[in-house]
Parts: sequence; C-alpha cells; structure tokens
Amino acid sequence: MRQTPATELRFHEEVLALARSGETEHYLAALLAPPAERAALLAIAAFSADLDRITTSARDPLVGEIRLQWWRDALPEIAGGSLTGNPIADQLGAAVRRYDLPSPLFGAMIDGHAATIYPDPLPDRRAFESHLSQLRGPLFASALRVLACPGEHLVRLCEPAGRISGLARLACRLPRLVAAEHLYLPDAYLAEAGIGREQLIVASDAAAPRRIVDCIRREIAELRAAVEPQIAVLSRHQRIALLPLATVPLQTQIAGRQAAAGFREVHEMPALGRITRIWLAHWSLIRI
Repeated sequence: MRQTPATELRFHEEVLALARSGETEHYLAALLAPPAERAALLAIAAFSADLDRITTSARDPLVGEIRLQWWRDALPEIAGGSLTGNPIADQLGAAVRRYDLPSPLFGAMIDGHAATIYPDPLPDRRAFESHLSQLRGPLFASALRVLACPGEHLVRLCEPAGRISGLARLACRLPRLVAAEHLYLPDAYLAEAGIGREQLIVASDAAAPRRIVDCIRREIAELRAAVEPQIAVLSRHQRIALLPLATVPLQTQIAGRQAAAGFREVHEMPALGRITRIWLAHWSLIRI
C-alpha cells in the first residue's frame, strides 16, 4: 500500500530523531548537505544509531542477536524495493537504491555491533582493528558514496576514519564499559598500555585509566596523521561525510577527564562544542 504524505513525514521525523540522538555528529554533518543527499545521510546515521541502541540496551545477548538478525534479513528486502513498515529500514532502502549503496557495507556494520553484545574480550589486536573497521568504517564509506567521493579516495579513507571514530567513541564510553564489566578490548591491547583487565575492573591501579586513554589517544593521532592528506584533496561537498571527525579532539579531552577521575564519572560532550567544531571544519577554519 502506498504511504500517505503524513505517514512519510512521521517516518522521516522518527528517523531524524534517532539520528540526532544516537549519531549526533553525523546528524549535524548531514544538515550541511543538499536536501537529496541529506535524507540519505540521515537514514544511514539512523541505521547506525539503531544498531548501537540494540547492542547497548539488550540485557540478554540472545535478544540482541535476534534484533540484529532482523536487520540482516531486512537488507536484501529493502535493497529490492520492499517496504517493511520500519521507518528506518524503509528510508535506508530508499538511500540504498538511489545511490546504489552496496548492502555488504551495512551487513558489516551489523557484524561489527554483534561483536560487542557479549562481554568476552576480542581475541587479539587484529580482531579489534577489524571490529572498529566494521563498526564505523561503512558509516563513512556509505556517506562518501552518497557525496560522490571518487573510488580511490574512498578506499583509502573509510577504514582509518572508521577506526578513528570507533576509538574516540570507545574512549568516551570506558567508564560505562568498565562499570558493566563489558570491556571487550583484547588483552593484547591492554598489555600495550601496561595494564591488566582486572586493574581496570576492580580499580586496583589508579593510573590504569589514564594509561589506557593515553594509548587510545596515541593511536588516534597516528591514524589522523595518515588520513589528513587524503581528506585535503576532497571538495567541501565531499568532506561533509568526514565532518564528524572534527569532534574527535573533544571526545579525547572528555575521555582524559574521565580517566583522571578513575572512570568514576561520566562527562557528556557539550552540544555547542559539537556544533562549533563541525561548522568550523566545514568552512575549513580548522582541520577535520
């Protein structure tokens, strides 16, 4: 049955609200895109936010697996033009068809979130890097495709951008992950920071939070240095896809303050700071 304009508007508002609350940086960046691209970027952001909502709210891992499987089953349907009645899926499907977005990008995002449902640590550093790439890389890759980024730049940008974004988000969430004993970082990564898992969980070493955040900060700095030349060659229009990276310095500052408090405090990023950094990066007044 064809949807009425009122239904379409209501669905759009629901997608907008989820993108705004769950992927705020990507929501703010999408608002700077032309209307046609904006709708697709918001749908992609809402999809990512819904996956994150599933994995962070599911108290029973089996429930989370079932909800993620719904998305796996829905992807080929929406790519083929079917309507599911789920506003996020239906608007994502419109974006997939309009911009010929590969469904495996979104399947990889589902797999990346599935890896965080269970509290077990990832087996090694390679698995951790692959997890970050799956979790956030397709978010940037699909946005870059919507904004007509040339293929050669897209390939070089999406993986490091995903890892930068994933590391920054993880650093901000460490207090909650530690409190829930849901620290899925591999032991090898913690060993690089000179700490053990129990030191974080039971707070037996006051310096451990600062060391793990410092380790994440160093990796982010290395990745940013490698990716900046690739960002510089993009047009302002194409750089909209990468504007969310402009808030990474704010995220690492917040992570540092939380670490100084021994992960006993949770700090939220100020809304004005997010908006200001994305706006300044869009007009090239600061680097992404």
